[in-house]
Amino acid sequence: MSVLVVLVALTGCKKTSDNNNSGGGSSGATIGAVPSAFVQKVLIEEFTGAWCGWCPDGAYKMKQIIDANPGKAIGAAVHQGDPMEINLYSTLDATFNVTGFPQGMISRTTYGGSVVMSRSSWNTASNIILGKTAKAGLAIESSIVGDSLKVKAHVAFLNALTGTFNVTIYLLEDKVTGGSSYNQSNYLSGNASYSSSPYYSLPNPITGYEHNHTVRKVLTANLGDAIPTSDIGPGVKHIKSVNILIPTNYKKENLRIVAFVTDGSTKEVLNAQEANAGAVKNWD
Repeated sequence: MSVLVVLVALTGCKKTSDNNNSGGGSSGATIGAVPSAFVQKVLIEEFTGAWCGWCPDGAYKMKQIIDANPGKAIGAAVHQGDPMEINLYSTLDATFNVTGFPQGMISRTTYGGSVVMSRSSWNTASNIILGKTAKAGLAIESSIVGDSLKVKAHVAFLNALTGTFNVTIYLLEDKVTGGSSYNQSNYLSGNASYSSSPYYSLPNPITGYEHNHTVRKVLTANLGDAIPTSDIGPGVKHIKSVNILIPTNYKKENLRIVAFVTDGSTKEVLNAQEANAGAVKNWD
């Protein structure tokens, strides 16, 4: 059973249009010339876990931002303490200090004095990012042949910039379910304070909950691979190519690619892009 509801609790848990061809193969589309301007997008990284009863509210708030900004807001759910956890979580925790769940990062920028922030701040912080002029842009090529996934992330910059910059590629999967350890905890079950919420009448845990935006693999280093200085400037682009075998427990039709460019010093995300696995997303 898939559940999507509004949760209004501010309580948190402590630690413990693109050219899509989602059926696989290649879309036949190609990446065009580097444009003179890019659309600014925002990357929402949610720290979550199946064990956290408040975390569906984080997923819902992320979905609200995505729905309100079609094509401009990109979500990624980084799991901890359940079978969907990968070593990316440890890297991000060590770098940014995750203190509760669900918390999140909005293009890894500081808001309210912290990069990792409460879900109540995500919408405002996202709007600030979306109001900026993009310094960089991305395009994605990908194809699936059998169990092989090939990805090329194209990165270009509006102007010459000083400093170091990295490109990171995530492989996401939607509709992830499994055994009992995938069931989603639901602290709203029977809680009179949330009697108006659809979660009120649902059990705790919720069996068969579908986990979306799940970061399954990082196809680069966890904090990205360096972009050569010679590729940072107007009219030139950097291409990061990766090839992997898709694990047999991943459903190809539910896989997506998220690529983003970060400042190597501040770790801030300059811009991001996403596409279905096996599809092409051109510059925008």
